[in-house]
Amino acid sequence: MSHKAPKETDLETTRRELGRARDELARASDDLERFVYITSHDLKEPLRGIAINAGFLAREALPPEAEDRVGQIVNLCERMDRMISDLYELSRIGRPDLARVALDPTTLIAAARHELAALLEDRGAVVQVDAALPQVLGDARLLKQMFRHLVENAVVYNDTSPPNVTISYLAQVEVAGQRLDDVFTVRDNGIGIAARYHDRIFHIFTRLHRNGEYGSGTGAGLALVEKIIAAHGGTVTVESMGEGEGGTTFYLTLPLAAHATDDA
Repeated sequence: MSHKAPKETDLETTRRELGRARDELARASDDLERFVYITSHDLKEPLRGIAINAGFLAREALPPEAEDRVGQIVNLCERMDRMISDLYELSRIGRPDLARVALDPTTLIAAARHELAALLEDRGAVVQVDAALPQVLGDARLLKQMFRHLVENAVVYNDTSPPNVTISYLAQVEVAGQRLDDVFTVRDNGIGIAARYHDRIFHIFTRLHRNGEYGSGTGAGLALVEKIIAAHGGTVTVESMGEGEGGTTFYLTLPLAAHATDDA
């Protein structure tokens, strides 16, 4: 009769426990996504009803004060709808089925620029991209979304004419005393961000300015950027002299496709 060594038995037990933990985590992730989807859908339905009824009222002959209030209701409904959509999108990032394929950042940035074409044209913005950006390993939809949010923020939070955004790659750079490797930089000539807000800007629904000032976004863009980067095993660091002092640079570390090939 054969007897397994204690260490071998412990290893098998650990593997089974890890397997159960993975299965439970996957179920919890699926349950959470279903919950967020159902919740967001259920919240949007009455919201659409409010917006539709407010729209009907807006077409009526109303006193000026009532007209203004109805307009505010419509605007608030639209803002709440965007916030719910952003919250749902945030909940989906980092799932186990995240795609990891070799991608050309230049192609992703071009797609992001295409989606932002109206804004870029309206502001006369200039987006410069280094000619030789290395391929990254990741999810095309999420990384395109990340570049879109960063370029959009760089143009919207900008009083300079024309707004200028430069996207580059550095094999190594030191930021705030920390060495970073394989770094993509997104640099702008915008209004800048005071140092005391450098952590806060990545919190969901955080805006540093009054609603309507510098656009009408929900304040979810940079929270999505940070979560997308984290889902790819990277980091995002911000460097800025402060508001009104010369723009902002975001440093993004991402896994390179070349490194994955080397490891294989």
